[in-house]
Order: sequence, then C-alpha cells, then structure tokens
Amino acid sequence: MGGRVSTYTGSIQSKTNQPPKLDAVLTTNASLIVGTPISLGVTATDLDYDLLTYTWFVDGKQVAEKTQDYQITYTFATSGTHTITVSVRDDFGGKDSRDYAMQILDNPVIKPPPVPVDPPPNPVKWKKVSDAFSQENNIRFFADGTGWVISMYQAQALRTIDKGVTWQSVALPKSDMGGASGFRDIAFANSKEGWVVGCPQLRTTRPTPDSWRLDFGYGRAGHTTDGGQTWENVEINLPSKGLDCFVAVQLIGVKGWILTSGGELMGTTDAGKNWSLLSRLTTEPSRMQFVDELHGWMINTVPSTTMKLSRTTDGGKTWTTTELPNSSDMNSLMGFSFFDKDTGYVSAQGRFLEPYKLLKTTDGGVTWSELPVHTRSTLGEATFASASVGYVIDGYGAFYKTNDGGLSWNQVAMTPPELADMYPLAVDSQGAWWTAVGGIHVNGGLYKLILP
Repeated sequence: MGGRVSTYTGSIQSKTNQPPKLDAVLTTNASLIVGTPISLGVTATDLDYDLLTYTWFVDGKQVAEKTQDYQITYTFATSGTHTITVSVRDDFGGKDSRDYAMQILDNPVIKPPPVPVDPPPNPVKWKKVSDAFSQENNIRFFADGTGWVISMYQAQALRTIDKGVTWQSVALPKSDMGGASGFRDIAFANSKEGWVVGCPQLRTTRPTPDSWRLDFGYGRAGHTTDGGQTWENVEINLPSKGLDCFVAVQLIGVKGWILTSGGELMGTTDAGKNWSLLSRLTTEPSRMQFVDELHGWMINTVPSTTMKLSRTTDGGKTWTTTELPNSSDMNSLMGFSFFDKDTGYVSAQGRFLEPYKLLKTTDGGVTWSELPVHTRSTLGEATFASASVGYVIDGYGAFYKTNDGGLSWNQVAMTPPELADMYPLAVDSQGAWWTAVGGIHVNGGLYKLILP
C-alpha cells in the first residue's frame, strides 16, 4: 500500500531587538530638601513594547530595582550634589543608562514672624476653590476670562468660563488605543479655537487587510472648535518621525507654534488648520514664550551642563542661542518670563553652596545682569505684570513682590507648610494668583490668592 509524503517549506524571520531608551528623570517635589521624601520618576520608550526593569543608584549605591514600575521615593540623608543613576533593561539584553546631578538643600530653620499687636483685618492667604483630580501640570488663563488646569497624567482638565468663580471637569481626547495619558500645554487662538499638546500616543495602522501595526510616529495633539466643550485627536506628523513629545503650544491670533522635546518647532498661520516645520534647535528646549508674532525665546529646564537661551526675531524661522552668564554656577534653569520684546527674567538653581540666580535682560536676551536674590531656597518662575512689577514664590512657599524690576523684594504672603509643595503658578486677567497642590497630597486642590 503506497503512501504520500507532504513537504512544507517555511521561513523564520528574526527581528533585531530594539533596546529601551531613557528620556528624563522627573520629580513632583517643588523643593528638594534633605530628610524629606522625594518622588522620582523616569520616562523610557521601547519600540518592541518589552517588559522593562528599572534599577536606581544614588552616588553609586543601588537603592531600588523594579519591573514596569518607573517611580521610587527616596530620602537623602545629606545635602549637596548627588548623582542619580538610572538604568533600564529588557529581557533580551537591551539596556540604557543615564546619570543625573541633583542638588539637595539643607533643611532651613524658619523663624516664625513676630505677632503684630493689631493683626491686619484681612490677612493674605490662599483659598481653596476646587479639589484636585490628579497631579496638575499647567494652569493657563486667557483674556476672555476662561482658564484651564491640565494634567500630564490623565486626559482630564478643569475649566472656568467666569474668571475662576466656578470650575467644571472636562474630558480631553484619549489616545487611539483608549489610553488616558494627559497633556503638557494648552492654548487658544480665540474664544472657540483651541489646542492641547502632550506626548506621543499609540496609533493603529493596517498595512494589509489581515495585519495591524502600532506606531508612535506622531505627536499627541487635541483640537476644539467650541471653546473646549468637546475635543478631538488631530494627527500632526513630526518631521523627525521620532518619539518626541509636544511640550509647549502658543497661539497669537491665527499664528501659532508647537515645540517638541527634540527641538523641532512647528508653525501655523491659519490657527492650526495646517502645521509645518519652522526650525530645529539642538538645545532640546522645554519651555517657549512669544510676546508677539516675531519675538520669542526658548530654554531647557532639565538639569544640564550648559545653561542656554535661544531667541528669535522672525517668528521662529531662525534662532540665536547664547549661554547665560555665570552658567558654571547653575545646576538648572527653573523658569523664565518676558514682559515685552526687551524685558525678561530667568530664574536658575545654583550649584552646591551657590545662591540661586535671578537674571534680567533689557535688550531681548542679548545681554544679562544678575539681580540680588532674597532667599537661598528654590526660586520658581518670576512672573511680571509690568516691566517693573513682578512676583516670585520660593520652595518654602514665601511669596515675594518687586516694584523696581527685581532690584529689591518684599514678602507679601506666606504659604502654610502643608501647601508648600505647590506647582505651577499663574495669574489671571484680574490680578489674582493661582496655584495647585497635587491630588495625591492630603491638601490637594486648586488655590487662589488675592493680594491687597
């Protein structure tokens, strides 16, 4: 009895492992104080979606190793500059590692203010106006009285349409895969047209009828045409085709800009209907501000060995980058604020035993002078209502005001210790100040301060 032998020929395709890549170390603490638990997190990407293991070292000593959990809490026993080393690896030999310098401050002894004989009838204090829904990332107010609080951790926002009297929760667009990652910045061209931007989201494509592919090939952006009541995902292709985040967005009329974490600047001249590449910077800036359609600036607030500011006078087509003076005494830039095309301020964290820096320019950023600093604590972003009147809050919650362009400062309010971990700081069109304490905090919420 005969038989039949069937032969099958197949092929096995091997795929090169893509190693994970570390992006940045983040902390949600407003101040880094010795003896205080500090939350540390790291962002990493892996094109193969492998299971990742994170190992943490402090000054060369391993302190934690976690799989899929990219966050730790660590308490430093001594002040000074410490080296944080983070390594990430997959199960196939791919790995990446980075070192970060972190400045830890001494725990100051704060003397209580003297009790006045006649207490003021209306003491200045922060008032809680809304419970927090998560760790806030940005607060924006616009000229029409609307305001927004957005989070980089979830697709949810708080919105006011009555100058902060009441706030409502608004759902922002989720990723194509249903994820609820949040956003970094928000801007409006008018009362109806607005944009939110954040980090890349999963996109599904179908190369053939029987196959699917996941792709991170475009940045995360949401668009509204009804003042923020409803939002939709919008695909804005990145020229680099990389994994860069959209870290900032700004609109002045119909002209606008979107900045990526890789230093690419996208521009629009029709309120966002079309976006195109304007320029590319090698400094990987994380903050951007334009005061008109031509004059803008960028800085990188991630700790770095160089402290540089980039400026443009042609709407972002070309940039001039200069290193700030005395940058060797700085550990990182904390923030910056320009009141007009000439007058601007930069606050910086000093290196070990160096005071914190506050720099001022009166020629658009070409030259800078150092101002006297009123505190050794961490300086937040200096915000100016005019060329001479400005405000700044330090890491211990002290709120200062200057009336002479930063030459002298007076403390006008003190934040209670339970609210000292507040970030960010914003001012509305009525002159009221707003800040947030993360939702994981026992006193988490949105707070308002009205100065006399």
